[in-house]
Amino acid sequence: MGNSVALSRGNCVSCISISARRQGKFLQIVKLDGKIIKLTAPVLVKDLSRNLGGSGIGLSKGDSKRLLPNHMLNLGKVYYVLPADAAAATMSPERGPSTASQSEQSDGVKKRIKIVITKQQLQQLLSKSLSVEEVLEGSEKGTSQGRGLDSPGNWRPRLDSIPEGND
Repeated sequence: MGNSVALSRGNCVSCISISARRQGKFLQIVKLDGKIIKLTAPVLVKDLSRNLGGSGIGLSKGDSKRLLPNHMLNLGKVYYVLPADAAAATMSPERGPSTASQSEQSDGVKKRIKIVITKQQLQQLLSKSLSVEEVLEGSEKGTSQGRGLDSPGNWRPRLDSIPEGND
């Protein structure tokens, strides 16, 4: 095709096609750590994902949709390696939807909440003596009944009565 040049530094040898380099015809893959892999030939997603430890490949960094294993990655485009844990929730043509995507379909919408818990509740959660549902039930009771007596909004100091000097 074109001439190629070998750049070497120590044991590392990299060959880049000069014609591809001049034209900018690279297939770029951005890894999770930010490093960029440049390839000079198209490759299938399944071939690339084997080398990347089973991670998914997507068109954008924040994209949750992975490309199918038989999708051809083309020159001149940028693709992103997506985390392996989210790759389990994608559709696979051989297996169908995974259990993660099935539970998402049955529940409808996932909700993310923030909750403030005490250190004691955290220790109980970590030791498995208290379930997440029990913590959430306790927080719902607090919000439905307003603030409890022990909440910081209702705190008042305990003061002894001061006798008046009318003796």
